[in-house]
Amino acid sequence: MLVGEAIEVAVAFPNVFLEVSLLASSVKAQLIAERAPREKVLLGTDFPMDAPVFSSVGFQEDSLLRAGMTHNEIAGIHENACRLFARGLEE
Repeated sequence: MLVGEAIEVAVAFPNVFLEVSLLASSVKAQLIAERAPREKVLLGTDFPMDAPVFSSVGFQEDSLLRAGMTHNEIAGIHENACRLFARGLEE
């Protein structure tokens, strides 16, 4: 499964992050919730998209909550983009 392979790559390489803008599959959400390093996950919208319900940040959060993540873990994921962009500005 591609999500599992992407998680393995993100674990192995410090400069690889997982962007989860379309979590319509509960299997994908479950893999991310169980195996992805929280500090490597980024929430996105995949905008523009024909099915906006699937691409909203709220939908992504709900999918991850149903898959077992906590509200605190999701709050931490929101901070990942800030840390990533700040690191880019420092380089």
